Amino acid sequence: MGYSPTYAGNPWLAANQSADIPHALNCSIFIVNLPPALTVHGLIRALHTMGPLGRIFAIHINSPELTRGHQGCAAKVVFFKREVAHAFMTACEDRGGFYVESQKARVMWNRIKSAENALLADSDASRVLLIGGPGHIVNAAFLTEFFRSKLDFQLDEVLTKIDDPVRGTRVLEYRFGSFRCQAQAAKMALAREFPDIRCFFHKDPLEHGAWNPNEYGAAPDAFKPLSL
Repeated sequence: MGYSPTYAGNPWLAANQSADIPHALNCSIFIVNLPPALTVHGLIRALHTMGPLGRIFAIHINSPELTRGHQGCAAKVVFFKREVAHAFMTACEDRGGFYVESQKARVMWNRIKSAENALLADSDASRVLLIGGPGHIVNAAFLTEFFRSKLDFQLDEVLTKIDDPVRGTRVLEYRFGSFRCQAQAAKMALAREFPDIRCFFHKDPLEHGAWNPNEYGAAPDAFKPLSL
């Protein structure tokens, strides 16, 4: 199947196998020559400089494989829609490449193809959750530990949107690395064990209408070398 030896998923699951679709419908990008200590937050921060784009469906980062001569990380980025994946590839061409922490990465269409999910492509599904309720539950320490007990995930970041000490309520924005098996599963876990906590999908900050050039502490192109 061509999977990396460091691949941590189950290659026999249908969701992890190449979709039987033409190249023109592929939503998955493969990126190599990434920094060796790259995090999901660092990758999304770099993707944000190419925006606005659209919603991220899933991200998976492979660690360096020194025995195979791969000094840096590699990553798979799957978007909800093909048009968003195409927009990202076009932006990389138009801007002279894709830079992550000042390092020029190599981007290509992933040969392990991913198709749009017809039920999700135009839905409100997102890797981002808005979670509201009593502050003793809705706080980053408690919720992150709760999620860790239920699922494997990577966080982009957690933002406090509302903190009302008088009422004792709080609203947090949880930005996961992926919708699939992360934000999706976290929302289900909350509904199952804390039914009184309010939880909604929220716009991905890479989306049109939500993208802000000052998010992630940098304006677009901030990671490009000054000579370009």
